[in-house]
Amino acid sequence: IIFCDCDLLFLGDMEDAFKEFDFDIEQTFRNHVEHGKSRIPINGGVLFVHNNDRTKHFMREYLRINNEMYKDPAFHGPYRLKYAGMNQSAIGYLLEHPELHNCKLLDLPCAKWNNCNTEWHLFNNDTRCVHYKSALRRAALGQSPSNGIMQPFVNLWKKYEAEYKRGI
Repeated sequence: IIFCDCDLLFLGDMEDAFKEFDFDIEQTFRNHVEHGKSRIPINGGVLFVHNNDRTKHFMREYLRINNEMYKDPAFHGPYRLKYAGMNQSAIGYLLEHPELHNCKLLDLPCAKWNNCNTEWHLFNNDTRCVHYKSALRRAALGQSPSNGIMQPFVNLWKKYEAEYKRGI
């Protein structure tokens, strides 16, 4: 199962993640901070999950923690600083508390599996997915101007949009 945000452009076969690695759950991870812009180690926009009892338990815990954080800003606060949004904070909490689940977790590089603004400079032919969030989404949709580093991704979006409109 692949859980993903709806603001993604898929460029390659995502199923390969299930073939290449042994895991229960994979999340996309940053093991670097590029240009001082990202302090967030994970991006919850793509989550790969094998359907088994361990992952079902993990997902129930994920929902429980997410709901607790929603109800308790003091609980969410420190995880929000480290992981950003509510869902990512809940995943981060579970990453830090493996005693709550028995899953084999694996980190996949955002650069390949969930390319975001902090990985744009790492984009290449192996990139499977581009995350069109925030300013990039607005630029691709023509709602705001794009800066130089965004332009190749805006052009890529426009190319696929034009193909879609032509029925290709």
